[in-house]
Amino acid sequence: MTTEIENAVDRLAAALHARLADRERRPLSESLSSESHSDTALAAVRVLGCDVLAPALARGEPPCATERAVLAEALNRLPATSAQPVEVRMISIAVSGFALNGDCAPAAAEQACNEWWWQVGDSDWRELARSLMWLAPMAWPHTSGFAIRKLAQREIDVGRAVTRALMRRDYAAAARLCRWAALVEAGGATVGLDLGKVLERLELVSGGGPQTALHTVLGRLALTAGGAR
Repeated sequence: MTTEIENAVDRLAAALHARLADRERRPLSESLSSESHSDTALAAVRVLGCDVLAPALARGEPPCATERAVLAEALNRLPATSAQPVEVRMISIAVSGFALNGDCAPAAAEQACNEWWWQVGDSDWRELARSLMWLAPMAWPHTSGFAIRKLAQREIDVGRAVTRALMRRDYAAAARLCRWAALVEAGGATVGLDLGKVLERLELVSGGGPQTALHTVLGRLALTAGGAR
């Protein structure tokens, strides 16, 4: 990822975080730069995946027509390919569902999730953690149902991954993993941690930049409200 794209991702993450904090709901295009249809801005949308819809999803609302149009353009200009890792394709399928009709495509999502689990289901917990960090932008109840049912088989490993990230002071990783841990617990399993205390720690340190701040507030949402939509 180039520095230009990294900066664009940080700007978009910061804008989304601010709108969540203020409980604002305005179209995604208003959170992008003035060149909202530039390749850089659209690349930022692709990196953040479903999280670009956070202000809507947090309120339990579907994306509006303008948001769907931005997602569709991002997917069209920067499509995922079969040669890319399954995590990239899983996020793309979730985003594509929202772009097409404001909902997820269950058949495609289940197929991709099965492929993902075939790769990581029996892997070392550290490999599972790396994959879950990558998949954080789809850690929403509406887009992660298939994955959560799989992860219930390895709930202790999810907790172990959060613990290791905290011990290493890798707050960016911990924030991403906390989202999955909260959803696993919302599904009825337990990861063996007091996630409220973990999130309090992340909220206090908040040293990972705009993306970590966004993942932390979304982790809190997943814990207190079941993740909303």
